[in-house]
Amino acid sequence: MHGLAPGNQVYLAFTTGARRATCKVATVPTNSMFTATTSDSTTRSGNCLIPKLSGGGYTQRGTNITISIAGTHGLNVGDIVYVNFMSGSATSGILQCDERA
Repeated sequence: MHGLAPGNQVYLAFTTGARRATCKVATVPTNSMFTATTSDSTTRSGNCLIPKLSGGGYTQRGTNITISIAGTHGLNVGDIVYVNFMSGSATSGILQCDERA
């Protein structure tokens, strides 16, 4: 079950075609399938991943948010991620990695 709803944003890492994109969920036909839109109109097919990390915490100072998780996250400076803050006052949304610890 993916837990997505129309209008949600999702970050997809395509394992064929060497592309990553943040897409908007368009429809949810079943709990194991969804359709998404992107600004790139090229026809493609293949495999993709929906990277998910959980169990972390965060601190915010001004406009900088430091996120910590247990284990390896695999992100690089410049990568785009969608963060869903489950508590606190930070706004969920798309962030860009600007430092790697």
